[in-house]
Amino acid sequence: MWTTLLEGLGGQILQRWALTVLTPAFVFWIGGLVAWVWQFGWAPIEEWIAQQSDAVIIVVAVGGLLIVTASAAVAQRFILPMLRLAEGYWPRPLDFARRALIARNMKQITEGKERWRKLDSRGLDELTAEELQEHARLDQQLMRFPTADNLVMPTRLGNILRSAEIRPKD
Repeated sequence: MWTTLLEGLGGQILQRWALTVLTPAFVFWIGGLVAWVWQFGWAPIEEWIAQQSDAVIIVVAVGGLLIVTASAAVAQRFILPMLRLAEGYWPRPLDFARRALIARNMKQITEGKERWRKLDSRGLDELTAEELQEHARLDQQLMRFPTADNLVMPTRLGNILRSAEIRPKD
């Protein structure tokens, strides 16, 4: 009974690991193979396989799985740092770029709020169809930014996540 339980649990853990770690890397390498085949066709691969022994083909297959596994491990190691960069949490040497992008976003927010207020003050019933569309577009655009100016981030992803984080509080 314990053996069956451990085998089932081990199989589920292995399957989950393969799905979470290997799938993106496998898709990446398959995409590279598809691009290569698109450029050169299947003929070079078929010729190479026909010239190799079974042992070489097995070694290449195992090597390919090791490359996929290694690239998955490397990619997984960099997910969090890359996500932090995409959110706008940048190292100190990039503060100048961070400040410039935040200033650009603040200008966009100010202009958007000003135009939205102007349209909203006229009343929705008085707006033309184009102005209603612009009002809705500005409303959606402004919802993607945090409401407090000191919370604006340099990147679009950072602003969307920050605004979603503080929306319940607001």
